Amino acid sequence: MLHGNSDNVVPIESQRIFYNKIKPMYNYRDRIKFLEYPNLNHFVTTNMMEESIVWFYEYL
Repeated sequence: MLHGNSDNVVPIESQRIFYNKIKPMYNYRDRIKFLEYPNLNHFVTTNMMEESIVWFYEYL
């Protein structure tokens, strides 16, 4: 899960709550993570896309 900590469209706190609730239920806890990007509003960056691609190559 990737989220800018300055997002003014989707508040990061709602995603933190969701992540903290879902993680204990997830069978592969080493495969789930929550990355916060400092000072980032509601955007997708090339760094976020790269993180996603690395995750897919590692686990799929």
